[in-house]
Amino acid sequence: MGQPACPHDLGDAMTGGRQPGERSGRTSTTAGSPRLDSLTGLRAIAALVVFGRHIIPAFGADGGPWFVQMLTRPGTVGVTLFFALSGFVLAWNHRVPAAAKSVFWQRRAARIVPAYLVAFVFAIAVSVLTARALTWMDLFNVTLMQSWVPDADWFFAGNGVGWSLSTEVFFYLVFPYVIGPLHRLSRRLTWLVLGCCVGFAVAIPLILRPSAYETEHHVGFAYWLVYIFPPTRLLEFVAGAALALLLRPGTRVFVKLGPAALIAAAAYTAAGLVPEWACFVAVPLVPFLLLIAAAADADVRGAGSLLRRRPMVLAGTWSYAFYLLHYQIYWLADTYLIYGGQPMAKILIVLGVCFLVSGVAAWLLYTMVEHPAEARLRALGRKPKDGIVAVPSARAPREDSRI
Repeated sequence: MGQPACPHDLGDAMTGGRQPGERSGRTSTTAGSPRLDSLTGLRAIAALVVFGRHIIPAFGADGGPWFVQMLTRPGTVGVTLFFALSGFVLAWNHRVPAAAKSVFWQRRAARIVPAYLVAFVFAIAVSVLTARALTWMDLFNVTLMQSWVPDADWFFAGNGVGWSLSTEVFFYLVFPYVIGPLHRLSRRLTWLVLGCCVGFAVAIPLILRPSAYETEHHVGFAYWLVYIFPPTRLLEFVAGAALALLLRPGTRVFVKLGPAALIAAAAYTAAGLVPEWACFVAVPLVPFLLLIAAAADADVRGAGSLLRRRPMVLAGTWSYAFYLLHYQIYWLADTYLIYGGQPMAKILIVLGVCFLVSGVAAWLLYTMVEHPAEARLRALGRKPKDGIVAVPSARAPREDSRI
């Protein structure tokens, strides 16, 4: 089955982090944490840049005109944003005391598995429609274990974008063991954890430096270790979680959302100018963490945020379903409408239609499968006295705390 150019969920970053009745807290108070709708809007932008990355083959071997390359080539950074968002959202919404590990894992499975299975079946159908040969590697995709195999024929098989869900499942498995120790750390040590995660996440690709051939063709052990390997990508997830714990006591962010967005946009542009192994994490991670912090801070303070507008929130809500389906829809269009080269105007029209169809399909998948299935599966594991816990007030930030 077809391999995505450079895929990306994720998890609570892609599927929405706030659970019904879930609240956040290191200390006790009666106030609840505010909704962070701007982070939902951020997911929509991350999904958009991933879509842009995956449609590069439509423009031919050279990737199309310079402006197309500038907009689409750095799309791999969307994965970094998703992973960091996932850690941030899970930590922000984490209960104290925590639910049992089995309950946490059951909720995570309810969130991601139903839509993932439907998308997997859709990918099989697309393979049949496009005469792609099915292999055991494609079917292995359903296990959500593919990112542990250091071979692109395995981790990009089936619904190729599913590798990041495989990596996210690892995050879910370790989160209950990570969040407790993080909660018990002092602010200084939490800063140290955040700094170490960022440092190692940046250093690993700088040390391994996969070759241009590896990154272009998605092959080689170094490429897998830098881009796919779950423990490597865990660093971004834990960095996001540590950042959330630093913000929750009422820390104010020294950079407002507008400037943070400009810094992130500059990092996105810069990522397209460096070797691809550097653009995965090394360039965008710190600017994206700053953007996440500024977006969360804007919501806590009730400041204006375009990311919080209803269209952005809806797009972010459907972004997980969009992510799961968009590459297969593009592959159908590439096979039957683009097939190796067409006039630029036709390519742009076809890709625009692909985007719209992916959006409608995402809405259907969310409305008919993802949301109702999650509600039913969560209800199966809900205890009668799943009570409300005490949480910190995030609406009254301490003025002496800054990030």
